[in-house]
Amino acid sequence: MSDERIERCQQRIGYRFRDPGLLHEALTHGSASSPSEPSNERLEFLGDAVLDLAVSRRLVAIDPPLDEGVMTKARARTVSKESLHRLGETLGLREDLIVGKMFSDPARIRPSMLADAVEAIIAAIYLDGGFEPAAAFIARTLEETLGAAIAQPEGRDHKSILGRWSQKNLGEIPIYRVLAREGPDHALMFEVAVEVGGKELARGSGASKKIAEQQAAGRAIDILGVR
Repeated sequence: MSDERIERCQQRIGYRFRDPGLLHEALTHGSASSPSEPSNERLEFLGDAVLDLAVSRRLVAIDPPLDEGVMTKARARTVSKESLHRLGETLGLREDLIVGKMFSDPARIRPSMLADAVEAIIAAIYLDGGFEPAAAFIARTLEETLGAAIAQPEGRDHKSILGRWSQKNLGEIPIYRVLAREGPDHALMFEVAVEVGGKELARGSGASKKIAEQQAAGRAIDILGVR
């Protein structure tokens, strides 16, 4: 893997390795491995555990506390192969994955290969810099996915429900204001207020603006008795 390719990948990931060899291993698929170049399978195994721990820690840091069932569903959606595949595409890993001849056409690279590479990269960051940099990478790249999973554990979009009610009954859309943003990257907390009809109706908090807005909207529709 050329220095230029490693540099490009580090920029996309947002982390600079002290040992670039770990990144090289994380991007090496089994089809391109050899006795001198191990595949990313061992890193994938470790990355899966680091990812679970980081997401779990973020979930239990949310105040007010989430129901265990909500946390379980949110974690499962966030760490799913589908979620990690999307992240792999966003990071451009299809271009950087080191593969054998049968996958020389990037279009033939399977979604699971990109998902596995993401887990391997998480492990590589963990081994290179420790848990906190790995957790920060996870928080930065999967925050929206986690936020959506928490905000809509059963697929109910409170913001859309409140928006439709407000437009129908008041002829305007709700306004969301961020009141506070606190905490380190791995445990950010937002507080948001929602205004309906020119008055603050409810507040919500969460690990992202999306979570806080959904919580505020959920409380607002409860106050209004909207179904």
